[in-house]
Amino acid sequence: MLVNNGALAKSRDGSTHMRALLPRETARQILLATEEFRDFAGVVFDRNEGHRVILETVDWDDPVRGAYLRRNREHIGLCAPLIDCLNGANPPAISSARPPGNEHENQPEDPIQVVFTGNCGPIRAAMQKLEALAPKYGFSLSLTEYLGRDLSVLDVLQGNVSKGSALKKWAAIRNITREDVMAIGDNWNDREMLEFAGTPVVMGNSVADLKLRGWPVTRTNDEAGVAAAIRTFALNSAAEAV
Repeated sequence: MLVNNGALAKSRDGSTHMRALLPRETARQILLATEEFRDFAGVVFDRNEGHRVILETVDWDDPVRGAYLRRNREHIGLCAPLIDCLNGANPPAISSARPPGNEHENQPEDPIQVVFTGNCGPIRAAMQKLEALAPKYGFSLSLTEYLGRDLSVLDVLQGNVSKGSALKKWAAIRNITREDVMAIGDNWNDREMLEFAGTPVVMGNSVADLKLRGWPVTRTNDEAGVAAAIRTFALNSAAEAV
């Protein structure tokens, strides 16, 4: 699994095979520059147990983020101010179901990313502010927007990290040519991945920009678009024979 927009490659047992961490000092500067967006911010760490996502505040009933927060409750810790989690501050338990504490939670460690999640307006504003700092501190920005749900996710990662760069690196490690790679995407953060893949496919419910690039378009999520793309572009005649 290539996760966190390409910052990590993991197997199902939780083993990490590739990792590109965001330097602590860079994460610190990102948080200092975005204090007015603290309600939307989180810091994510690569940990096998304990708190992996650190927030300053949490609203379990948030209409935009509540479902995600409740589903991942055992992995979420609170730290106020948020920036202290970069110093190894041990967040308090917020769920009786939380796994045992991780030894890394009381010593400084580099995070995977800083992430901002919420309504599209404030997340775009946070992105605009960070775009001015990116050249100085060498981080990359990856935006995912779902306008129909008024939901945006802004991932702030180590420089040059993307789904595309991770897929390219992983294909090289596995000796797989790009011609033998199929990628399916629906949002801005999928563009580099689709550009790398020999067979790029765009979801029917994708953002409009991806549909204008001449790539094949499959059905929507509600119409089993991924399954349709696999049958059409990966299995080809073998699927028809079945």
